[in-house]
Amino acid sequence: MHKRIWITLTGLAALTIAGLSLYPQSRGAKPVDMQQAVAFRLRLGMTDNQATDWSGSVAVSTGRIESIQGWRFRGQDTTDGKSSWTAWSGRSLINIGRNNAGTPPPTLANGVTIAVSSNDPSTRIDVKTKQGDFSFAEGDVLPGARKRFLDNRILVERVPNTVRLTTSLEDEDYPAIAQSADNVYASYVQFVRGDRKEHRWMTMGDNPPKSFDFVARPVGGDQVFLSVFSKGKRTWSEPLPVTATGQDIMRTAVAVDGSKRVWVFYSANRKNNFDLYAKSYANGRWSAEQRLTTDEGTDINPVAATDASGRVWIAWQAFRNSNLEILAAAQQGDRFTREATVSFSKASDWDPSIATAPNGEVAIAWDTYDKGDYDVYFRRLKLNGAAVQMDTPTPVAASDRFEARASAAYDRDNRLWVAYERPKRNGARIRVPMSASEPRFTAITMWP
Repeated sequence: MHKRIWITLTGLAALTIAGLSLYPQSRGAKPVDMQQAVAFRLRLGMTDNQATDWSGSVAVSTGRIESIQGWRFRGQDTTDGKSSWTAWSGRSLINIGRNNAGTPPPTLANGVTIAVSSNDPSTRIDVKTKQGDFSFAEGDVLPGARKRFLDNRILVERVPNTVRLTTSLEDEDYPAIAQSADNVYASYVQFVRGDRKEHRWMTMGDNPPKSFDFVARPVGGDQVFLSVFSKGKRTWSEPLPVTATGQDIMRTAVAVDGSKRVWVFYSANRKNNFDLYAKSYANGRWSAEQRLTTDEGTDINPVAATDASGRVWIAWQAFRNSNLEILAAAQQGDRFTREATVSFSKASDWDPSIATAPNGEVAIAWDTYDKGDYDVYFRRLKLNGAAVQMDTPTPVAASDRFEARASAAYDRDNRLWVAYERPKRNGARIRVPMSASEPRFTAITMWP
């Protein structure tokens, strides 16, 4: 039986806040340009059985190289970002694949992702490497297609163009995104490790270590940031701090209301309990922090969306009545309604996803352990005065198999689509269910 392990969060000790000024995000942060480009990933050393030097360079016949980013870079692998790179294929750092006969771990391909400003199918991309040279035209590698070169040692595929938004030495996690008119907003959590001079990568030092003080060093904690993308300027702003440093934060959500206020939600551990908090941003200023939950149970994993009237809705996972529930609240001016329970089971419920439709509908999908295996449900919601009201829960996938981690979205015809995970014999696969008037489900599914 598949079961998830729930780690009690309410008993976590508060983070030590010593060293909070270490490595702030603002150090050296600058706006980031995001130019239009087509991108290709070059997987280098696909058939290598030993570490091989795949250092090289690239040139294009028209346009220019916008960026070169490493794929699986490690150690001394590097790139100048514009024309060349140094990279080796190499052994896995994890001892996977070793059997009783002592078979060594596999050699992993390395690679680079090259973004080209030209959008001309005839543009030629010329690649030189230590193991040989090759060329291809933009039109030769369309989305979904692959081409192989140098006796199948190199695989080229079209990929979405990506831009790195953060350049700090710290960990950035749990991004959320929303858009309004010309702007796109991305929130995320940054974790500051602490004094990196005491950090040890993949080694304990002396064997045995003379001291474990490096393990007990204080960390800098979490901080929430917001970046803003201008579609017209095609530029991401430098990160704006939402919270103070030294927090203990689990996930963020972001949405924009009808008054163009940007709402950022986050789950923060205060006095050994995680609650939901929110701040709004307008006219270059942040509002005071607003606490949304006061129950003694844990409140985590917020998701948010804006309905057709400009009202922001938020859903989250919370510990209530001795199990995990899915809760929701709706915006009322500068405040939010009291929490409403969306899930229905006496067993635990997980991973809310929220979606809004052009006709004003709001739906929340989640997975539940109601009958001893995970199933996916959704529920439509509406606001009646100061109270959130809901339709009867609708099963999306309720077989005896593991069906979980729903993701919901409406199309422009007000049809609700729900994707979810369902295991197959050798792993997991994604299904997108659709229902019509009959309670039957196919590989592609939606709710009219």
